[in-house]
Amino acid sequence: MDENFVVTAEKNIEAEILAGIERARVRTTKPTNFVGMCECGNEVPAQRVALGYYRCTGCQSSIEKDVRLGGRLFR
Repeated sequence: MDENFVVTAEKNIEAEILAGIERARVRTTKPTNFVGMCECGNEVPAQRVALGYYRCTGCQSSIEKDVRLGGRLFR
């Protein structure tokens, strides 16, 4: 196998992983029933809400981890 092929494949894999993480980080529209709490019941800090994020850091980390592992978890 050609070394350039392997290098190119590794770059493509890394790009896909990073793209998946970015998709997971996309800001969502504010849920209609949002009252400062994540779906799991944890409070979402006001700073996160001001940035357009409506999940707690724990849930967001889990989603990003799943994306990195190639999962298809949607919340």
